[in-house]
Parts: sequence; structure tokens; C-alpha cells
Amino acid sequence: MYISISTGAELSRLGIDGGMKAISEAGFEAMDFGLDGFLTWRDATRPETTEIPFFSDDGEIARYTEEIKATAKKYGLRFGQFHAPFPTYNPRNPLCGENMKMACRKSIEITAACGCDTIVIHPCFAWEIDRPLDPEEEWKVNIDFYSSFIPTLKKCGVKCCLENMFITDGKSGKSYAATCSCIPTACRYIDTLNEIAGEKLFGFCLDTGHLQIVGGDLEFAVRELGDRLIALHVHDNDGMHDDHNTPYAGGITRWERFFKGLREVGYQGNMNFETGGVVNRYPEKLIPSILRLLADTAAYFREEVQKPKA
Repeated sequence: MYISISTGAELSRLGIDGGMKAISEAGFEAMDFGLDGFLTWRDATRPETTEIPFFSDDGEIARYTEEIKATAKKYGLRFGQFHAPFPTYNPRNPLCGENMKMACRKSIEITAACGCDTIVIHPCFAWEIDRPLDPEEEWKVNIDFYSSFIPTLKKCGVKCCLENMFITDGKSGKSYAATCSCIPTACRYIDTLNEIAGEKLFGFCLDTGHLQIVGGDLEFAVRELGDRLIALHVHDNDGMHDDHNTPYAGGITRWERFFKGLREVGYQGNMNFETGGVVNRYPEKLIPSILRLLADTAAYFREEVQKPKA
């Protein structure tokens, strides 16, 4: 169980070399490497052609892949998991879905090229709260979406993780459950997709902050997921906003229930923190200091999870 961090904030602030150097020197051992930074929200959700930045350029993909592999090796970091670009769906623009399928397939190939076997791909949902999808339609859209990756996942030897999502009303600020927030339904997605694949190609990345926002219980979620749980996005919040805070700093998550659940199911994945929100609140000069706190906290979480069962 390596201690890991999602890379978005560090690499965008410090660059590839500077970001990985700071991550390594803080004590982290692995990364959840984000590939979402190449697409703006408009590029992702309202495309006008099949050509999208970065993912349509195989030469740039190859160059970038070699750069991040070499830099990770330089600083002794593993690629624990990758994160594909998002959002993956816009019901009012079918071209969005097709382009994002392509971007996700390319992301799977990058994951494999970096020697990693796990990628997180967000599920599809209508992120405009006044235009919800019918539950049956949402199910079909997601089964079709994830099934399209099965040949690439098999070829690359990579497992795909679904993630629990939420949606926020821009007018009221209130957040609601979205795809995979209902953990039993998330389990049904994974089991159905693995049945279609004929092998265990799909698992789950539990996002603790997203679950907190919609009022979910971490211990229940972990127990229900069981061995389907293969990745984590650990962060804290106030129960209303997706703050991506460090645990214990301005958050209300009951972490003991999280530890208990992970111990009970024998979680074997990495202890990955997705805490870009807190990193981005600090001046650049203080990023190494906050990363050390995050690494120490991740190590503490690992110790708690690896305690013998009571």
C-alpha cells in the first residue's frame, strides 16, 4: 500500500520536473497521474470537430509519455493509477461522448506505456441539474460507454475504475447524488461490466469527499464494495463543497469509520490523496511544506488501515 497523491495541482504549479521532485521529497511513493489538464471545459463538453487538443496528436502523446516516465524514474516515483480527462458526457452534444471515448482510450494506452495497470474514468451523467437523465437511460449510456473500452483494457492489461459522482445546483449551491453515489448501484455496474468483459477488468475508486457531499457513509460504502474497491481519492470537506482539503483541516469526515471499513475488507490498493484544493491555496514557496504534511497524513492513514482487525 504505497502512499500516493493526485498530481494536478503540483504539476500545474511547479511543472513536471518541479512537481515530481516536490512530491518525492515530501515522502510520497506513488502518483495518481491526471491527464485532464489538456482539455478545457469547452474542449471536453462542446467540441465542434473530432480533433481535440493533445489526444488527437500521437506524436505529442509519445513525447509526453516518455517525459513523464523519465521524470518519475528520476525521482523514484511509481505510477499508482492514472486519471482520464472529464467530463465524459454531454447529452446535448453527441460529439462530446465520441471524443471523450477516444481520449479515454488514449489515456488507457498511456497508462500501460507507463507501466501502470489502473485508470480512473468518470461515469457519464447529465451535469446540468435541470436536464437529468432517466435512470434507465443513464444505465444504458454508462454500460455502452464503459463496454467500449473492453478491447483496449484487455490489450493493455489495465483495469478501469468507476468513481462516485455528485452534481451541484448552480443557483442554490446544493449538491445531489449522481452516478455511482448509490454504492449498491455502483456494485451492479461493476459486476455487469465484468460479466460483459468475461473477466475482472472493472473496479471502483471511492472518492471520500464526493461521498461526504451527498451524505454517504464511508464504512458502509467500503463494506459494500468489498474487493471491487481497488483505488481511492482521499480528501475532506465541510459536507457542502468539493474542497479537496487535507483530512482534519476544516473537514467533517469520520475517518475512523473509513479505517475500519478498509481493515475489514482487506483493502490492498494505494492510499491516494486527491488534495489539490489545499495545495492550490498556498503560495508556491509553501507547497513543499504542505506536501510533507499530506504525506505524513497519508502514512498515518496507511498505519491505521494496516492495524490488525479488532
